[in-house]
Amino acid sequence: MSHDIVEAAFLRRAGYATWLVPDITGSWEEVPTNVIDYAARDRRWAQGNLQHLGVMTLPGLHWLNRLHMLTGVLGYATSPMWFVVLVVSSILTSIQAVMDISISSPARTRCSPRGRSTATVKSPRC
Repeated sequence: MSHDIVEAAFLRRAGYATWLVPDITGSWEEVPTNVIDYAARDRRWAQGNLQHLGVMTLPGLHWLNRLHMLTGVLGYATSPMWFVVLVVSSILTSIQAVMDISISSPARTRCSPRGRSTATVKSPRC
């Protein structure tokens, strides 16, 4: 359906109105029968949506059409960005755990529940 979005944007730019009519029957697409076919279809859809980046820069398109294309692009672009965030946060958390760095309390002292130090060496008050 990504090509329909581009065609609708060009029709609007030419002065025509386009409408989405959800109750029209007779048009359908079969679900892929296996994972390989599903992945191939998803790759084609991703490629089509990512090609909208080039179309979005054309002059004369309505801002709403540009936004519609951007949502299609972000639908596929956010997955790799989310994966990068997960990897980076996992690495930083692992480094913090290995190095035993505490962000909330930089100086560690052993304190009793009453707030007095339990160490025999003179230490800062808790």
